Amino acid sequence: MRGSGQPRRVILDVDTGSDDAVAIMLALRHPAIELLGVTTVHGNAAVDVVVDNTLRVIDLAGARLPVLRGAERPLERPDFPIPRAQLPERAVHARPLPLPPARARAATGHAVDFLIDTVLAARGTVSLVTTAPLTNLALALAREPRLAGAFREVLTLGGIHAIGNVTPAADFNVWADPEAARAVLRAGIRRHLLVPLDTSQRAPVTQAH
Repeated sequence: MRGSGQPRRVILDVDTGSDDAVAIMLALRHPAIELLGVTTVHGNAAVDVVVDNTLRVIDLAGARLPVLRGAERPLERPDFPIPRAQLPERAVHARPLPLPPARARAATGHAVDFLIDTVLAARGTVSLVTTAPLTNLALALAREPRLAGAFREVLTLGGIHAIGNVTPAADFNVWADPEAARAVLRAGIRRHLLVPLDTSQRAPVTQAH
């Protein structure tokens, strides 16, 4: 185990639109975080747009780290509970972020393999932060059940306390792939913190940050 003075080793699992772009930049610049890589998944945008957006953000920050393409659809469904094409434009981020085109390219391999290989090799020292539908993590846990006990911790942006942003009872990340969320929450992850959407809406990021 790394000493308390060492940065926390983190993997981000994202569906990058503007909100996840801020999370990536904060993680890259935070002195207490060592960002090991970013895994991408379908969600606010189709996975190809998510990969492109993520690479644009990392280029903008002047960083280099692996970006892995992940699941392109929910765990058990061909699409969202309401198909993406039928959602109002405000509900998803279908267009690339207004940033310069990325120079970097995605890493070879799949996000699920990267999660399994990196976390098992790290022997309990890696934290996973998910800000997207939980499809990648559900697939990784199904393929390698030992993963549940191998994280330092998992922090998930998902669930609600008061009212959801898609239905009164659901935030987007859980609504977009409820079967994946159920599988992850039942997997026996040793230390799993669920951060509801309400919390994130009360934590503004200012220009000073």
